[in-house]
Amino acid sequence: TRQTEVEARLRVVVDELNHRVRNMLTIVQALIRFSFRENAGEAARRMLMERLSALGHATTLLADDDWSGVSLSELVRTSALSASSGVKVEGPDLRLTPAAAQNIGLLIHELWTNATKHGALSAAGGQVRLVWEQQGDRFVLHWEEQGGPPAGVGFGRQLIETITPAAVHGKATLSFEGEGFRYRLEAPLASVAQEARRA
Repeated sequence: TRQTEVEARLRVVVDELNHRVRNMLTIVQALIRFSFRENAGEAARRMLMERLSALGHATTLLADDDWSGVSLSELVRTSALSASSGVKVEGPDLRLTPAAAQNIGLLIHELWTNATKHGALSAAGGQVRLVWEQQGDRFVLHWEEQGGPPAGVGFGRQLIETITPAAVHGKATLSFEGEGFRYRLEAPLASVAQEARRA
């Protein structure tokens, strides 16, 4: 009986590992495809390596915690975003599912990269505010830039507007009006948070 239980648990673990590997490969394939569609040569290679590094960062946090999820606060705190001055971060300590952690990690990296190259963080005195919250059974993330040049989104627009929202069954809204660039991601909480999924 004990051997049967061990074998059953092992099958569950292997099935879960196969599922995560397939998800990871899907993400990597998408990154390669649209990185090289947006640009070519050295610029595309550099862009791809930066995106893979952001994906690797989220994956490392997941692996360190046995793939049980990642705190969104920890994901942000340990990302490249945290080293930038002029960035304010607010939000509850929400534990992300593995898939959400990888995709939201990429999203934050892309928004930060765009802000440093084209937006508020490319100008002296520019400010960024990253806020996430739970609104009932919905997860909402806001990215707001002020004080930068009146630039739009650069090469990562497809990732922030289409790929990440689709991965968490959500919807993205972009705005270039007013004082600066604004981004909003809204998704079912159960597609993002571990606690909501268990409830």
